[in-house]
Amino acid sequence: MESTLSLPIIRDGIVVAGVNMYGSSPDAFEGHHEELAAVCGAWAGGAVKNADMDFSTRFQAAEAPDRLRAENLVDQAVGALMSRWEITVDEADERLRGAAQRAGISDAQMARAILGLFVETSGEVDDDID
Repeated sequence: MESTLSLPIIRDGIVVAGVNMYGSSPDAFEGHHEELAAVCGAWAGGAVKNADMDFSTRFQAAEAPDRLRAENLVDQAVGALMSRWEITVDEADERLRGAAQRAGISDAQMARAILGLFVETSGEVDDDID
């Protein structure tokens, strides 16, 4: 499925049904909303294109706090590397991510290890990040 089109069917100002269409190309429904709505007895003004039918964005949103905590750890570790070796942010970031990749661990896990070496961990490091 490359595209979707959802159209509400309204009776007496109330949505009583909906029509969901799936297309095999990204632009399958472009310019056809009015015509398709008329054929289905639906309201074209309420059309929703390419809705997140599998709720993947909801799952991504639920993971956002963990991703932000992980990136915060990485940012702290990059700062520690910059300070320790007097290198640029890009160099520090490249070193951290390269080391994590070589070790087969996540960037956040590498950041935690670096911070354990350079920074006092009294409440500054979130140990719940994997």
